Amino acid sequence: MKSFVLCLAVVLSPLSALSQSYDVVIQGGRVIDPETGLDAVRNVGIMQGKIKKISAETLEGKRVISAKGLIVAPGFIDLHQHAVDLETQRLKALDGVTTALEMEIGKPDVTAFLQSRDGHSFINYGTTASHPAARSLVFGTPLPADGLLPKSGAATDKPASQEQIESMKVRLRHELDAGALGVGMGIQYTPGTTRWEVIPRS
Repeated sequence: MKSFVLCLAVVLSPLSALSQSYDVVIQGGRVIDPETGLDAVRNVGIMQGKIKKISAETLEGKRVISAKGLIVAPGFIDLHQHAVDLETQRLKALDGVTTALEMEIGKPDVTAFLQSRDGHSFINYGTTASHPAARSLVFGTPLPADGLLPKSGAATDKPASQEQIESMKVRLRHELDAGALGVGMGIQYTPGTTRWEVIPRS
């Protein structure tokens, strides 16, 4: 049987004993919370966009949404996403995905990526710093628009010197400071990468 998921893009906040009526009540859904292990039919009271109460008791609200037969859960995170346009974001949201991240090889320019998404996204977003882009930079190889290195060439096949590795580290630190969530490495795209490039010596 197909399951349907109603996702909550709200933040759990401390319970307020004084809250009797809520802005929104999600009523009668199967509430699943991986953090606490809760898996039961409950009512959820929301005030000012935040969860205030999860209860088996009836809750009063200005707006009541019936979730009978549905699952109420935190939004899902897609860790491997590329080039999400607004239509794709809509489809992801309908599937329960509230965060889509470019975590595989990342983006060549984190600042430009974040600026392009600011105010133009239906769901949460983020990216890693691109190791292939840093490698391309130190080898002097122009990076194509798709962010992938050529199938062959120095930046793809040649081992990096210690000096080049240090230059890559500088670039990747810069991208992390710009807001990257980590370092994206597609080693299959850069067969020339050595162990000391993946796990640099301090």
